Amino acid sequence: MDFVLMFLCFVSIIYCCDIPVIKGFEVFVNNHDSMLYGVGLSVIAAYIFYFFQVIIPRFLRFRRTRSIGYTKLYEVEKSMIKVFSFLQGEIPNLGIMISQEFIKKYLEKINIFYEKSRYEIQNHRELSVFEAIVYYDNKIISLIDEILSMQYLENKYEKILLKLKNSRLHSVFEQWAMNLPGEYEHYNIDSNKGTSTGYNWVNIKVVNEDIFSSIDEYFNIYNQIKKSRKKLSQRII
Repeated sequence: MDFVLMFLCFVSIIYCCDIPVIKGFEVFVNNHDSMLYGVGLSVIAAYIFYFFQVIIPRFLRFRRTRSIGYTKLYEVEKSMIKVFSFLQGEIPNLGIMISQEFIKKYLEKINIFYEKSRYEIQNHRELSVFEAIVYYDNKIISLIDEILSMQYLENKYEKILLKLKNSRLHSVFEQWAMNLPGEYEHYNIDSNKGTSTGYNWVNIKVVNEDIFSSIDEYFNIYNQIKKSRKKLSQRII
């Protein structure tokens, strides 16, 4: 948007100023009494107003909030690493080697809903692999919402975060979190009939296939966030 406005202003300046015209560009010879001349002056004035009222304040705001945005972006990156770690059955660390092959081998050996995460404790209880992943996935979404609502980062970073928020892997875990396997109680409308017990069965192979098909996109977004975070760190120093 800024580029389009700047281009229109540049064209208007060329048209409205009395400068020598290159052969073949006589269209830029202006007539001070024409409507286009008035429009050109209006565009220039509007862009000057936009520059001082929008562009400069926005630039100064991002300079003030850049360090906060960097911290939040780094938290997103570390949370994504934890998601990959749980999917591979490894200890979460920044130097982890992420591999779709490792993820596939590990998930084929376990049931993600019942296998303990081994590393994630919440409320004095060890979470399952699925619960641990959902916990950090929700944390990522909360961080993204905070960054977007508080406008900590420029538009180019927001676009990457929106891709992460709308990623297929997030949708997969969001979907299966609403369809967990296990017993459930069904309450009848007629209170005299009491409750009945049922069981929700989940095909773990379908779950794994959903995860496998989403990893490449998630990994690409992770690399974009990591690269963006490193570039952002250079602007803070």
